[in-house]
Amino acid sequence: MKKLLLLPAILLVLFFIGCDETTDVELDDAAANVFAQEGFALLNNMLLDLEEPENPQSGEEVFPEADYNQIKDLFEKALDENPDNALANFGMAVLEVASVNYDDELWDLINDFDEDFGERKLFGNQFSFLAQTPLIYLNYLKSPLRQDEITLGRIQNLIENSIFPKLENAIEHLNAAVSLPDSVVIIIDTGEELLELDRGEIYAFRVGTYAISAAMRMLILYDFEMTDESGNYDWMNEMGDSDEFCDYQYDPVTHELYIQYYECEDSDSLLAHVLNYNLVQRPEFMAVRAGQDPADIQNDLNNILTDLQNIVDYVSAETDDQSNDIIQYDYIVEMNDEIGEIDEDDPNFVQDWQTVDDVIDWVSLLITGPVTFIEDINDDGVDEELTIDLSRLFEPGIDDMKNYLPYHQWLPEDEWMIEELDWEDEYYFGGGTYYLYCGDELIAVINDVDYVYIEYYEDYVEPVEFLDGPGGNVIDEEEEFLYLPDYTLNGVFPDMDRDQWIELLDY
Repeated sequence: MKKLLLLPAILLVLFFIGCDETTDVELDDAAANVFAQEGFALLNNMLLDLEEPENPQSGEEVFPEADYNQIKDLFEKALDENPDNALANFGMAVLEVASVNYDDELWDLINDFDEDFGERKLFGNQFSFLAQTPLIYLNYLKSPLRQDEITLGRIQNLIENSIFPKLENAIEHLNAAVSLPDSVVIIIDTGEELLELDRGEIYAFRVGTYAISAAMRMLILYDFEMTDESGNYDWMNEMGDSDEFCDYQYDPVTHELYIQYYECEDSDSLLAHVLNYNLVQRPEFMAVRAGQDPADIQNDLNNILTDLQNIVDYVSAETDDQSNDIIQYDYIVEMNDEIGEIDEDDPNFVQDWQTVDDVIDWVSLLITGPVTFIEDINDDGVDEELTIDLSRLFEPGIDDMKNYLPYHQWLPEDEWMIEELDWEDEYYFGGGTYYLYCGDELIAVINDVDYVYIEYYEDYVEPVEFLDGPGGNVIDEEEEFLYLPDYTLNGVFPDMDRDQWIELLDY
């Protein structure tokens, strides 16, 4: 399996040095291959010379536009000679996806939201990115934004207007590239060995491209634009600010000094204010964005599974010498052997798997209809039953996520701030002079101080109370499971109710 996942990285260092042509190849196709091979040579050299910037958010140019245009021009010349030339179409697809992989503007924005993703790019990480994409939405809502962060809406606009057209072009070219005839042998010089590329590797590259597409579709599906009442981002200039207030009392009789420090995070209050405005005043917030369809995500996932099966079927049917193939039949045999080694300690849902075909079939069922899991979900030694229907996320989909939020009510804004004693201290000062600072500012000089008593308070924001139903009573969410308007989440968890969730989660 690791060899399959490493394939996209291998494809980045392709150097096409020739191909065997059958006697019935048209002249225009031969000319197209010449241009395509020259384009791959330049692309290969550029990618080999690329170095990741030390600071991925520096704006340093990683994928020079001049080089991109030069390589693209060669592939376009090849397609002018023959629009159906498989090699040229594959080259255009690699170039388009590579340009996404090294798009500084996109990754600068994404790194702002997901530091864990760090310096990683899409190639070699597309499935990790696909799995992490839903967490970006959650992290965006639960964590105060940093002063230099950009709103998710800006990322979405960039993806929709700039990135996604490249992915769509790549997939269109790959659809033509998979027509590569078996009679055409493409030899790749990696610098260490000669490898043969055929339709199996093109299927594998399309798998990775569909995974990127699905992740991007998830990221642009819902409206999470965080504007203020004026419809702009001026509020972000105030993010990151915090205030420290200090108060003190000195008793000249007892020579005792009492100090209270109060620290208030203005960012928390400001973010709550903006979130309140968008949730309450903007109906489109957290709803499916105009022009987006969750069914397209399911189509991408289904296409991934189809191409994985295409790889298995194509490679398994090959009868020629595979010693120099990138994806070899032996790899599929190894994967089948590993799957066949499943033991009784593995999850119940994998126990019937015997081959990679079984895994593909099971994942296909998972995203197209209800699947029942019988597992020890809450780790109490007893199996619980849980049915999940992920297809409901795509068809009909969840049109407006606000409809599934727990019952809650917003408090008046002047009640959001909660003051809490964080720590206190007292000590003997010995009759000296006390210089009292509040932050970096000296606010008082007090003589003859014998004892100092300090209290440090933190202010935090609690703008919402959770309720036991619409207009119901306030609950303690730390003690009681939240009340939801739909415990099935639009049928994603069929037949689930409140009591079943409490039992399942051992709440």
